[in-house]
Amino acid sequence: MTETKSLISSPEVRIVDASAGSGKTYALAHRYIQLLLQKEASPDAIRTILAITFTNMAAREMKERVLEFLKKIALDFFTDPGERDMIFSKIELDKPFAQIRAQKILDYIIHNYNFFQIQTIDSFIYLLLSGCAFRLGLPANFKLQENYQQLLLYSVDECIEKAARNVELREIFQEFLRQYVYIENKENWFPKRDILRLLQSLFSQMNVYGKTFAKSDWNVSQILERKRAIKNRVREFIQRYSQFLNGTFLNSLKNFCDQEEVFDLIILTGKNFTKKTFLYDSPPLKKYATPDPELEEEWLKIREEITEIAEAEARTVFNCYINIFELVYRIFESRAQKEELMFLQELNRKAQGLFGRDFQVPEIYYRLAIRFRHFLIDEFQDTSRLQWENLFLMIEDALATGGTLFYVGDKKQAIYRWRGGEVSLFDNIRERLRNYNIKEEQLTTNYRSQKEIVEFNNAVFSIENLERFLHQEFGNSNNLIYFSPRDRSEILEIFETSHQKPRPENKYGYVKMEKIEGEDGDERVQKIKNQLKDIILDVKSRNFDFSDIAILCRSNDEVEMLSGWLMEEGFSVQSEKTLDIRNNSIIKELISLLKFLNSPIDNLSFTAFVTGKIFQKATNMDWRELEQFLFGLTSISGDYGSEYIYRSFRNTYPDLWSQYLEEFFKSVGFLSTYELMLKILTKFRVFENFSQYQGFVMHLLELMKEKEEEFPSLEEFLEFYEHTEEEIFYLRFSESDAIRVMTIHKAKGLEFPVVIIPFLDMDITPGRSRERRGSSYVTFPYAHTLRLLRLDKKYVVLSPGIKDIYIQEYKQSFIDELDVIYVAFTRAQYELYAFLPYGGKKKNMVVNLIPSDFWEKGQRRIYTRRKKRPEDVIFINPCEYKDWAEFLKEERISIDTLKSRYDVKRGNILHSVLAFISDLSLEDKDKVLDEALTRVRFQYRDLPPAEYRREIENIVNHRDFKKFFYLDGAEVYQEREVVDSRGMTRRIDRLIITRDEIWVVEYKTGSPLPEYRMQVEEYMDIVKGMYPERKICGYILYLDKGRVEEIYG
Repeated sequence: MTETKSLISSPEVRIVDASAGSGKTYALAHRYIQLLLQKEASPDAIRTILAITFTNMAAREMKERVLEFLKKIALDFFTDPGERDMIFSKIELDKPFAQIRAQKILDYIIHNYNFFQIQTIDSFIYLLLSGCAFRLGLPANFKLQENYQQLLLYSVDECIEKAARNVELREIFQEFLRQYVYIENKENWFPKRDILRLLQSLFSQMNVYGKTFAKSDWNVSQILERKRAIKNRVREFIQRYSQFLNGTFLNSLKNFCDQEEVFDLIILTGKNFTKKTFLYDSPPLKKYATPDPELEEEWLKIREEITEIAEAEARTVFNCYINIFELVYRIFESRAQKEELMFLQELNRKAQGLFGRDFQVPEIYYRLAIRFRHFLIDEFQDTSRLQWENLFLMIEDALATGGTLFYVGDKKQAIYRWRGGEVSLFDNIRERLRNYNIKEEQLTTNYRSQKEIVEFNNAVFSIENLERFLHQEFGNSNNLIYFSPRDRSEILEIFETSHQKPRPENKYGYVKMEKIEGEDGDERVQKIKNQLKDIILDVKSRNFDFSDIAILCRSNDEVEMLSGWLMEEGFSVQSEKTLDIRNNSIIKELISLLKFLNSPIDNLSFTAFVTGKIFQKATNMDWRELEQFLFGLTSISGDYGSEYIYRSFRNTYPDLWSQYLEEFFKSVGFLSTYELMLKILTKFRVFENFSQYQGFVMHLLELMKEKEEEFPSLEEFLEFYEHTEEEIFYLRFSESDAIRVMTIHKAKGLEFPVVIIPFLDMDITPGRSRERRGSSYVTFPYAHTLRLLRLDKKYVVLSPGIKDIYIQEYKQSFIDELDVIYVAFTRAQYELYAFLPYGGKKKNMVVNLIPSDFWEKGQRRIYTRRKKRPEDVIFINPCEYKDWAEFLKEERISIDTLKSRYDVKRGNILHSVLAFISDLSLEDKDKVLDEALTRVRFQYRDLPPAEYRREIENIVNHRDFKKFFYLDGAEVYQEREVVDSRGMTRRIDRLIITRDEIWVVEYKTGSPLPEYRMQVEEYMDIVKGMYPERKICGYILYLDKGRVEEIYG
């Protein structure tokens, strides 16, 4: 083999900056292949590699790419010669050796797939926690769940219930209500919803940062008292200095004093004070008044007190929520432990508990650290600091012993900051691991998009264009939001590697940005709706399919609205709205029936079911007759409330009730939700009558079965069904030709021939993202805790310190929005369209981001593309379910069956005891038999020892059996495993090897059968292959009959 220089240093940290469409997954898979095909690597080198991704889809895609590369190398089957040359240029083995190695690796993966470690960070952390459950105080088989909201809601309810009896708890809630009314100035009669929303946010933040919350030193009473003191001080100020003060200013101060004693700080910055009275550095004086130093000093103290109270209130407003959160979380954790639960959001925080301050690391961590020498991390810009710290010790240990770290990311696509993603890690790690041979690589070719789209993005995100945009929007130091040169430099640094070049063959493409003007929001929306339809029809007319079109939205609300528009126009749509089974009409009818069965007084649910398609189709009941029945009830009673409708229906239509509903009415509560639904589907022939909705119904059944243990009762399942906002209800299938509608966040990592962005804008809300609704606040680490700060505008205006924090948070939110736009613009392959709403009070910042000569680039054209062959749709016949409850109820067991079961059990016991008996000629017989029976009793607790002791002794001493147990020193093996020529494992009851012969012995009970003889003959053939020079004899010992059948080889 030709000597080649090692292409991978040891140790090595390789940082890959991969812009959108530059082949990130390809680079990761290629690195994986490089590691496997190093000169010194063995076929089981795959055990030493851990690849971390952030989604299951990314893990699956990377696995597919690695296997594809290995097969191409092993078979030398490359459709592109350039790809072959590129791959072989990056591996250390010559082609013949690489082929052999690749083939061996594939074989190793097939037989040891569990060592093929390409997985999500959550999967890996779960593995870690599973091995350290005892150390963390977790049950050995804890269950991992995603939906924590239900348990949190339960914990809040229980906490409120306890407050009715517990004085200390009640005082915490009363303190909260004082704050809620007097400081937050909320008027909601049901604050529980606000409490729950913020508690969910606190739970999320605690798990993102892995820290608990610290409270402010102030309390509500102190703040209220200080506000009263400020008002008194202003009154004194007026009395002492009114003769010097400007009239308008003086009236504003008096107006302030006339209002309620406990005031909201917003009135100091609101419209009532047009000149922002309390924001003056010096109080305005009368025209010829002489400034008084004492006046200036007193005013400055009032201003300082207002600033102090603003800062205190901004921090203290969370105290009550933290108090409630601590109480609720104790109940939450206790309940989770009792039910042996852990939630997905907690994984990394719990893993942090493995590494205490005593630096004791669990054994499994050492074992994994010894095994893994190479780490590959995808989407590094979305990694949280907590996730990184949980991996760092292993990575550092690997590097210290010659291992490698390879991480890929793109700071321009860091759109998950709200979920803990910390883009600064991308550069921080470079400094932290600077002693480990750092190499950097930038992927500059865009393999996804056509030339015009690449050039459009190059122009929009160029340093020159962004500098112009930032100066235009945030360059005025007199404005509330001003980005300093340092701030602007930080933003520009993120996009300094944005320039890409297209592939030479991608010569075309089309981009169209359009400003949608209109004073009224409804007017702008209608214009977008009309133009969206025109674009879709135009694209469809030019050799694109509907499935080639993706409409990207900023929120789930937009997804729902856009899906509705398109369906109204008759387009096929694939979105969360259309794939959510809860929006399917048949599922709605089935759930209505379950709701009625759970609560028969629910007139609405009963009416919804009997007037629906399922009931109508099964019963052939005339709709007009049912309509007259229902309207007849209202005409008699005036409403439905005087009598439950099901009773009137049962009396009016006794045959229909008896045939279709009575069975369920009586059996609800005795059957699981899953079994109940199976009976309903069978009775109403749902699969036969509505086969087109089979996928939706099957998904509902799967959910019922999956959640059976978690939500055992019908009521609990319905509660889960109604209140869980999860993707668990989305049907995972792709309609053959449907327009895809999704959020930009969901589109990350995907690509589409045509992309349309209907509402392109920048929604910059510091402290509150589109994903995290509610109050604006910022979380920042403080020692070993987290501090919370409310970012309401009143605090920003009144406190220079909070204003600085607000500007920094605004900058981060601005970067988030810019990253989201970058992700949206880089999804398109051939054509990109965007509408920019503008007009009225709607100032759309993106209008100034787009360079003036790039609003339209390229030309619409017809592309000759190799389309995917439509997959043949296989229609599966509706399932037929056996009524197991009815089947089991009718089961009868005959005497012969019971006797047969006893005989089988007896034979198994004898078999097990004999497995512990070797050569009795060399051992104390009584001792051996007693020990054998003792061992078997652990498996068969009801075994009568005396009875089986006699029977075993009779067997080993039987004149025909004795020679098989008293062997005079021959080799004997019990339960000997052997492998046949096909690789199948077989187990011989007793294998005896004498000087001249080998005996294959099998134990049986009952009557002789031909297959017994065939079994022994097969074993003899296997043994003959192992001992070709010896004579092979076969014996079947019928233990209950005292007979030996000899088989000659």
